[in-house]
Amino acid sequence: MNLRLISLAIVLSLAAVAVRADAPPTLSLGDAEVAFDAKGALTYTSGGKEIRLGLSWYAPGWSPKSQKNTSDASLTSGENTWTWTNQYAQSGGAATLTQHVEQTDDGLVLTYTLVTKDGFGFEGGSKGPFLELNLSAEDAEGVELNLSGKTHSLPVNNKWSYGGRVLLDDLGFALKTKGSVSMSTWKSKSSGATEIRVQMGKPTTGDDGATTYELIATLPSN
Repeated sequence: MNLRLISLAIVLSLAAVAVRADAPPTLSLGDAEVAFDAKGALTYTSGGKEIRLGLSWYAPGWSPKSQKNTSDASLTSGENTWTWTNQYAQSGGAATLTQHVEQTDDGLVLTYTLVTKDGFGFEGGSKGPFLELNLSAEDAEGVELNLSGKTHSLPVNNKWSYGGRVLLDDLGFALKTKGSVSMSTWKSKSSGATEIRVQMGKPTTGDDGATTYELIATLPSN
């Protein structure tokens, strides 16, 4: 074979490997499947039912936003790790979301770090950014939710708890946070979907004026 063709084949092969390495992963978690998209939002599928999970917040004026509201997202990967970096602009301010995912023998560890600056703000009546678990009206119907020790049959609206666990045993789903946080569940008026919100931890402010929010959560493998 021509040497130039061999070199070209090697380059194309390496490029294909690089694309696969940085492509959003689809991972197994026990009997469930966890698929990430290009901006880090994930879909947990078990028994034909889905839970969509991603970071969300309310901009001033109760304008709903999510981690998908960006055109500037990048993904890098290592051995059993994936890191998304998303940029956001809002009301003249800026924010960076870094989402790190690590697959371990015990499950998936999700670390969300949101850094805001230059006046990037949230609706004053809200509790700041939160991790949202979303189930369609059909998938939520009759499912039992354990929200840090408080049990509800979905759908329910405006129920609150404080702790570190979200359990949906009917779907084989569990989420455990590092430390206790505020949690709530809501029923969408428009779609009937169930929204379970897990607030990020208390923010810290650096010398440069940037504000940092963090949440570490684990999806156990069993």
